[in-house]
Amino acid sequence: FCRRFELKENANAYTTYYEGHAYNISPAPKYGEPENIIDGISRRWSTNPVHAWIADKKGEQSITLNWDEKIEFDTVNITFDTLTRDYTYMPLDCAKQVSDMLVKHFTVDALINGEWKQIYEKDNNYHRFNSIKTEKIKASKLRLNCLETWNGDSARVYEIRIYNS
Repeated sequence: FCRRFELKENANAYTTYYEGHAYNISPAPKYGEPENIIDGISRRWSTNPVHAWIADKKGEQSITLNWDEKIEFDTVNITFDTLTRDYTYMPLDCAKQVSDMLVKHFTVDALINGEWKQIYEKDNNYHRFNSIKTEKIKASKLRLNCLETWNGDSARVYEIRIYNS
């Protein structure tokens, strides 16, 4: 469903056209691809495109960020998906503590000197945005392990950001 808007020369407001249009976007937006977690967009505007990584299976899933050389960081920010299509399924509207699609249990590992080390674990997560503060870490890879979602479906992650304060 689309509406067309036009701002005519010397006009103070847009003109809205309500006729239906079909658009073919080329190249098609990526839906649920891993590279979406680094595209800088941490929210969905509609049903598609979804600027998130959507795991291709249920249960334990992981995604790894790789760098050509070691980087130093002390903060990892992770943004999960909690947006359902119908507002009546959102936690505040149906007396639930958490969105069913949210990642419930996750860990974060870093590849330090050729060995994977767990740097963080969280169970019973009910936050869309998680900011993880650690000691200074120098690593060439970072792995997010999504161990469980509240509804048992595939993990959906909008964004992973790394900072060195």
